[in-house]
Amino acid sequence: MDTMIRNGKLVIPRLGIMEAELAIKDGKIAAILDRGAACPAASTIDASGKYIFPGCIDPHVHWGCYQDMGADTRLESAAAAIGGYTTVLQYRRTPGPDFDPQYVQQLLDVITPNSYIDYGLQLFITKQDHKNSVKRAVEEMGVSSFKFFTTERNIDVDIRGLRDSGIPEPYTDGFMYESMLELAKYDGKVVANFHPENIELVETIAPQVKASGKQGLAAWDCVRPEMAEAEAITRLAYFAGKTGCPLYCVHISCGEAADKIAKAKKENPRIWGETTPHYLVLNTESPCGELGKVNPPLREKRNNDLLWAALRDGTLDTVGSDNCACLRSDKDGSIWEAACGFHGTGTMLPVLLSEGYHKGKISLERIAEVTSYNVAKIFHMPQKGRLLPGTDADLVLVDLEKEKVVNAADLKSYSDFSVFEGWNLKGWPVMTMVRGNIVAKDGEIVGRPDGRYLKRNAFLNR
Repeated sequence: MDTMIRNGKLVIPRLGIMEAELAIKDGKIAAILDRGAACPAASTIDASGKYIFPGCIDPHVHWGCYQDMGADTRLESAAAAIGGYTTVLQYRRTPGPDFDPQYVQQLLDVITPNSYIDYGLQLFITKQDHKNSVKRAVEEMGVSSFKFFTTERNIDVDIRGLRDSGIPEPYTDGFMYESMLELAKYDGKVVANFHPENIELVETIAPQVKASGKQGLAAWDCVRPEMAEAEAITRLAYFAGKTGCPLYCVHISCGEAADKIAKAKKENPRIWGETTPHYLVLNTESPCGELGKVNPPLREKRNNDLLWAALRDGTLDTVGSDNCACLRSDKDGSIWEAACGFHGTGTMLPVLLSEGYHKGKISLERIAEVTSYNVAKIFHMPQKGRLLPGTDADLVLVDLEKEKVVNAADLKSYSDFSVFEGWNLKGWPVMTMVRGNIVAKDGEIVGRPDGRYLKRNAFLNR
């Protein structure tokens, strides 16, 4: 064997916690052995007192939004690895008229040599020609999930909070319906990822909120209210049922939206919901203020417990970061001028462990499920997300007792702030392995950028 990890406790999604030894060979998990089993290896890692999770997978990152893609990839992939993440799914808008393999290859040529972790692509469908070239993206480029917005019909940046979205055509129900029909041709294997908010409600309500003089996170919550999110999910779930297209609703921010997901799941098993750590623990009263501006907004405090319950009971399936690293200076001004987004991947696992597990809101097995196993299953990455022989040796060793105060500088992100700045979190990753190679240890990068692009279309060969 190349490596033996001894004396740790394996957190195996849907199975439980096992005291066992883990053997690695050629970048794969070779065997799970009884405690103390003899098995010669070139190197041994003593994981005494540590829990071994499958490498976490972030299904929702936006690298290259506020700086050059190459530089952002190097920083954000490093921050992800330090935080226990071994794979991300990167959202990307394609500037050309359709899904051009040459553009995608140019993108891979930039990301691959700069990424410390593995990654897949999720492309935006924003134009008719994108819809018409789905076949090309799936079959030639290995893309099996596509991003849609229900929020792009207006030009008022104060309402969007996105500055220039670069999306020229408005999303209409007809366009989204036809696009879902196109994705449905792959028998439930290609997923439509939707940002659900009813923009017509937002456009109607926002001018009234601005005129009232409201400011801060509470104002942003009023501009993009909970009902706008809940209504969009109801409509999209109906389209999903009619078209046969799998539906993945990103960054669920409130209890009402989670309730709509739960209702839809009763009729359609191929509907999934994602939330984020900031919706689980932050709210309109949080001291981060304008630094926490994001879409959908941070909600009233009552939603925190509702979302934990939805994550715990299976209503919500995954946790993503919506990582969009920017600088504190990008947040200058009032809630109307501040940019949207912030770094998130590097603090996801500590927040789930500290505010979830240690406070009795979620089990370790469920954390492993929502941060790894479910993501791999929904988005067709069979080699990821499990601690089983034959899968990639993507692992994160966690010290559940380690306490640390969040400091943005320690996260190694492009962002010079964290919305969790100053929080004392209990439970931190202390080692991250990607395909059997140690990439991060004790808060520092120790490996080299050796990320690989993941084609997610193996189902075509079945």
